[in-house]
Amino acid sequence: EAEGVWKRVISDFRAGRHIDIYRSDRRPDLEGMPVPRRDLCRQGRYLLRNLVETSRGCPFDCMYCSDSVIFGEKYRFRPIDEVIEEIKSIGKKFIVFIDNNICCNLSRSKELFEALIPLNVRWVAQTSIAMGYDEELIKLAARSGCLGVLIGLETLNKELLRIIGKPVEPEKYIENIGRIKRHGIFVQGEFIFGFDQDSPGIFETTLDFAKKAKLDAARFAILKPYPGTRIFDKFNEEGRILTRDWEKYHTKHVVFKPKQLTPEQLSNGRDWAYEQFSSISSIYSRIGFRGKRAPLLWLINLANSGFKNTRGTVQPVTSP
Repeated sequence: EAEGVWKRVISDFRAGRHIDIYRSDRRPDLEGMPVPRRDLCRQGRYLLRNLVETSRGCPFDCMYCSDSVIFGEKYRFRPIDEVIEEIKSIGKKFIVFIDNNICCNLSRSKELFEALIPLNVRWVAQTSIAMGYDEELIKLAARSGCLGVLIGLETLNKELLRIIGKPVEPEKYIENIGRIKRHGIFVQGEFIFGFDQDSPGIFETTLDFAKKAKLDAARFAILKPYPGTRIFDKFNEEGRILTRDWEKYHTKHVVFKPKQLTPEQLSNGRDWAYEQFSSISSIYSRIGFRGKRAPLLWLINLANSGFKNTRGTVQPVTSP
């Protein structure tokens, strides 16, 4: 995190010297953080400039996730009054919260949503499926202007979720997703393919679930063993890292040897899931044409289809 070292970086730069790595010896206090100079961002060069951070860290320690490596496993908050003042200073009616999990602490989230209500803004954020258990929280989110949430569902395999460090109940995914959607909040599910437990049938199973849950949108990622994570260390020790070209370390490339799939199966299977989920028939069955948000949801689905790797039709990866 930059706050503890940035003054030193600037000082060294002015003095004509530098060291290779600047690292703070403690986590910065999130109270009194400077507000970003959004006026310095050139108009048209960024998709969005109205991004707001209200917290850092995550109490989960998912073996594939770099967030807890970077920001720590302790959930830290900015003062809510400072968050509200920053939103007011932006002067926009649409806000994207970039927290790893906006609902990680339910009581704090409720306090934040209460404070947002008078601002009359609309917002989206990432959260966990835990949001779906709390009706009061969902109602407050809707009243505060929540348009939609991105939920990291990852997999339907309960034992795998336990192994990777995310002890949630996949058997309650559909119930919780439905509870959130009933309050007019769209839900985008996020899935990861390529875990050691994933066999060739994982793509069809996940696609069937995404359609059955009537997810408003979905993103399918190839597992990425980011350096510093436990899964990178595991794959590295097993000699399964295929490249250290860090430009390929995003969710479109296979950079490791899967256990039950070939790299080609993993890549093609992800593309197939995107193609099938983003087909016209799939969008119509999940969203239809009714409702004020239908055009926006169609647009989101069609845009998400661009995250696949290949062009044209790809064949499904089926179980032997």
